[in-house]
Amino acid sequence: MNGWFNRQISIYRPIFLMAFMILTSCMAYALTHEAYRAEAFIFAFGLFAVFVCGFGLIRLLRLGDPYLFMIIFALIVVSLTMLFRLNFSIAIKQTLWFSGGMVGYFLIAAVYKHLKNPHALWVLCPIISVILFAVTLKYGKVVNGAKNWLYFMDNRFSVQPSEFIKLFYIFALAALFASKKKRTFKRRLVPLLLVYFHMGCLALQNEFGLAVLLFLLYIVIAYTGGKDKFFLFLNVAFVSVAGVLGYRFISHIQIRVAMWQNPFSDPSGKGYQILQSLFALASGGFMGVGYGGGSPEVIPEVSSDFIFAAICEEFGLMGGIALILLYFLLFYRALKIALMVTTGFHKLLAVGLGSCIALQAFIIIGGVTKMIPMTGITLPFVSYGGSSLVSCFMAMGILQGISARKEELADEIG
Repeated sequence: MNGWFNRQISIYRPIFLMAFMILTSCMAYALTHEAYRAEAFIFAFGLFAVFVCGFGLIRLLRLGDPYLFMIIFALIVVSLTMLFRLNFSIAIKQTLWFSGGMVGYFLIAAVYKHLKNPHALWVLCPIISVILFAVTLKYGKVVNGAKNWLYFMDNRFSVQPSEFIKLFYIFALAALFASKKKRTFKRRLVPLLLVYFHMGCLALQNEFGLAVLLFLLYIVIAYTGGKDKFFLFLNVAFVSVAGVLGYRFISHIQIRVAMWQNPFSDPSGKGYQILQSLFALASGGFMGVGYGGGSPEVIPEVSSDFIFAAICEEFGLMGGIALILLYFLLFYRALKIALMVTTGFHKLLAVGLGSCIALQAFIIIGGVTKMIPMTGITLPFVSYGGSSLVSCFMAMGILQGISARKEELADEIG
């Protein structure tokens, strides 16, 4: 009897926890407005229903690690709670993107679970990347100094192809480093050509933040693969020199570094954004000013690049730490899946996908807190942006599918 009761509690505990989190968020939204917002509770009920259905699908279809979905959904609740506070219209748009991303998440997980020899598809990844880069360089528009957006339907709909390119990049790198063929000099050059091709195309778009992310992912996957350690050292040295030269000759990088070093040198211009972010972090203190009590709207791009500053202002240092812990948990689950998988390709792919989310979170949080120079990378699952959200769901859908491939697991993931 006790064993049955404990099993039931372990199954339904995640649902109770998510219900409490969603109810708390919607109550905070409803009670911080002058008029009573009944739609907040209706939306919360719908959000909870989506979670229950999703959690039930993972259990019913045996899609592997259930905690991965829980952590992702917790990040989504944080995101929507903050976006509804900042801008109702973009929160509705983000909800629509969330709906589409969730459907894609389960479709990808279900298909990938039964896919035979998925590593053989890696040859398509560079081809797709070339096409996306070519289209972006030809027809893309410049936003915040980087030419990385495609606009459709009279500029009412936009896509950032680089968000999807990084997934093809990780997939291809994992396949190349997992190959059991003899590591000749030519075979060692193939991953390097892939890395520098992507970084070069991103440099042409002035998208240096994502270029740094892709190189860090190369380091993680190459080191995890345990191959080409000497090549790895040489490339770190080469990119370090290239970074110094880029700082000397590229004004875009010089401005970012200068505002990182001393934003007070141009407080009403280039340094305004980072200064307002620091003021928000300082005013939030340890426990925050309370939901709806801050002034995050004074920060430019607060819904996308600087949403972490808004969270810390209203929920304090504790809220920021809680969000960071969610990313740690997500990365931990990815590593656990990688440790349980016996196939080398899936092991590297799981590490690469988990590291992508973790590194992306570190880069943007480091920029917002002035620990490192600011980049235009979004905070995964939390920042406003359809391309970013859908690509993150795709990445985690693949990871969910890897955890469901029981025939390639050394033990059941729990």
